[in-house]
Amino acid sequence: MTNNSVDEQQVEDDLEQIAKIRSIAWQRKPENLLALIEAIQIKLLMEDISRRQRQVYRTIIDYFEDVLEERIEKDDNTKLSEVRESVSGYIRNVLKSLDD
Repeated sequence: MTNNSVDEQQVEDDLEQIAKIRSIAWQRKPENLLALIEAIQIKLLMEDISRRQRQVYRTIIDYFEDVLEERIEKDDNTKLSEVRESVSGYIRNVLKSLDD
């Protein structure tokens, strides 16, 4: 393989990794997905992250939020207010740990 060659296996592996990230939105409980969204938002606020990295994280947040909204709309047993309430304790703990 020369330096100009495409490593097809690496491209396939990377596509798999992207698919795994996308699947998180569908595999996790709504509460865990919302907690992840909130944790990423806190990361964006607290860490010195390049503009490009911020754009990637914001895109992931947007995707996760869209999927969460769709999942809640389709599931009569899941209410966004209940999901938010269950995540609020987690967020308080994360924020408190930042103070310590």
